Amino acid sequence: MDAADSENANYCQPAEISLYDKSIRAGLLYDVSADAVVWEKNRNQALPIASLTKMMVALIAAEDIAAGKVRPDSIVTVTPEAAKMNGSKVYLRPGCCLTVEELLKAALISSGNDAAYLLAQFLGGSESVFVKRMNRRAAQLGMKDTAYSNATGMPARDSRDDNHSSPSDLLLLSLEMLKHENLLEITSMSKAVITQDNRAIQLRNHNGLVAAYDDVDGFKTGFTLNARYCLIATANKGGRRLISIALGVSDRIVRNQFTATAISHYYEALGMGGLEPKTGFAAAQCVNKHNPPVSRTVKKATRETTVATASAGAERLHQVRRGIPSIKSQPGMDAA
Repeated sequence: MDAADSENANYCQPAEISLYDKSIRAGLLYDVSADAVVWEKNRNQALPIASLTKMMVALIAAEDIAAGKVRPDSIVTVTPEAAKMNGSKVYLRPGCCLTVEELLKAALISSGNDAAYLLAQFLGGSESVFVKRMNRRAAQLGMKDTAYSNATGMPARDSRDDNHSSPSDLLLLSLEMLKHENLLEITSMSKAVITQDNRAIQLRNHNGLVAAYDDVDGFKTGFTLNARYCLIATANKGGRRLISIALGVSDRIVRNQFTATAISHYYEALGMGGLEPKTGFAAAQCVNKHNPPVSRTVKKATRETTVATASAGAERLHQVRRGIPSIKSQPGMDAA
């Protein structure tokens, strides 16, 4: 092996990380460069996903754009059905016009149920037809534990019919989304402005980590009473991309703190330094400055393990050792 090969091998070698995770139902941390899950909890357990649903809507829209079926500047007229959507919304008005790109921003940044529903209507002819397409695309991606009953993530009449997925499935969806730079450009925006017939709509990213840290550039939050707080975050530091998935977290602050801690301490374990906050105020929204995450090294026999303690104060420890199989080989209202 020459020097270049040796350097690349070291670069792709995953670090070892453990997290106290009592506050979350399921999740994982994935190192894209190493193609390895480096931390996991209940990775194959199907759980309600709330507005994480909108990632599939966005993926299909991006694929339609790439295939030339629609354009980012294609005009969409707001329907009465979309305008009547409840929960998290951007208050679209019937008869007004927006572009496909603006609807993507409204759905991904501000988690607009009305925007996601309108995209589904526009791309599928009706939401019900589009939902069938969502389920077909999930099956094509190998998302075996995933089922959608609507395009927004809103609670179903029967909670057993809530949109659900597993961390492993959501990782497959996230990796597919990374193939579309236009989606990452949108999810990396902490704020944006769209227009509805010349009326400005201010958008604020529900993913507070995007505003807090330079290296975090996606993806999506979710919340319903049944799903609790969910977050899929991705970060790219020094060319090393990570994907963090946390489902069923006890509250929003804990969700943000847990995810920021997981990503930051894995980068530290790689010797790259942790996440760098954009401002002290922004970082304080995601990591409790009065009770910062603690990192320590534990030695067992000849093996060292980096232990990252989330500031959520949880007690349960899950640990993943080297040699985890590649993921690619593994067969209330939304207020996010």
